[in-house]
Amino acid sequence: LTVDCEGTLWLRVYGGSLVTWTPLNGLSLVGTNIGRPERLLWSSPGTVLFSNSDGQLLRGAKQEGRWQWERVSLAEAVRQPSVCADAEGSVWYITRDGLVRTRKAGKLQLPLEVPGLEGQQVNVLCADGAGQIWAGTDQCLAILREGRFINMTPTNGEASISVKRILPVGD
Repeated sequence: LTVDCEGTLWLRVYGGSLVTWTPLNGLSLVGTNIGRPERLLWSSPGTVLFSNSDGQLLRGAKQEGRWQWERVSLAEAVRQPSVCADAEGSVWYITRDGLVRTRKAGKLQLPLEVPGLEGQQVNVLCADGAGQIWAGTDQCLAILREGRFINMTPTNGEASISVKRILPVGD
């Protein structure tokens, strides 16, 4: 149960089918046997991107009034809720060997050595409501800004923290 950027309510029903609800159209079946979408990562008008527990993405695009679906595997992805998408729809995830990878426009990017996290083990990634990427490592909490992770560990406590989970909340 989630709402996309256009205010459409998305519901996953028994068997993995997807149903939408809008005030104008009411309930509509938009996909059957398309996998088990669990979390809406990103949306733009006519496009949605879901993740599932199998380490896959489910991308839907509305074409000529009908939804077309594509499953995309995330190579070497760790099966955890660290798959997230930034404001532009690029998907960020952690691989089994601890590298951060992205998919942009459907294309896998090489493993990233993103500046600011050198020598650290990335434990968790998440996107906040503005689509900013946050990383929790074995040493700090960091946010991605202008292609570089910036340490955002609070200064009123330990100098180094091991972040295992990030829960974005509203202001």
